[in-house]
Amino acid sequence: MFDHEPKCPHGGQLGKQESMKKKTLRQEQSIADSLGGHRQPASGAIAGHKGDVKHKHFLIDSKQTIGDVMATSRADVMKITREAYQESLEPCLVLTWENLKAVENSWAMIPMSVFKRMLDAGQAEEL
Repeated sequence: MFDHEPKCPHGGQLGKQESMKKKTLRQEQSIADSLGGHRQPASGAIAGHKGDVKHKHFLIDSKQTIGDVMATSRADVMKITREAYQESLEPCLVLTWENLKAVENSWAMIPMSVFKRMLDAGQAEEL
C-alpha cells in the first residue's frame, strides 16, 4: 500500500528515531544515576516536584540538543534558582550536546558563588 515508510511528525521515519520525550527522560535518568539523585516525576510539572533531577545538594534542570547551539535564557536561570532556593537546594543547569564528540558532552552550570564555595572547601582537589 505504501511505496515508502510513513514519516513521523518530527521528520524521521516511524520506528527509526527515538522520540524527543524518550531522549529527555533517558538523559534525566542518566544525570540522576551519575550524580546519585533521582529524576523528578513529569520533569517538574507536578507541584512539589520541581526541576528535572533532585540531588541532596542541587536541584537540576536539564537541557539537550543535537544542534551546535543551545539557548539558555535568563528565565531558565531564574526559574531553577527560585525553585532550588524554595527547597533549600543549590540551582544547576546541565547542558548536553548529543553530537559533541571531541570533549565531554554534558556540562553543569552553577552560580559562581557555589563554585567558589566548592573551591574554598577543597572539593576541586578531588578532580
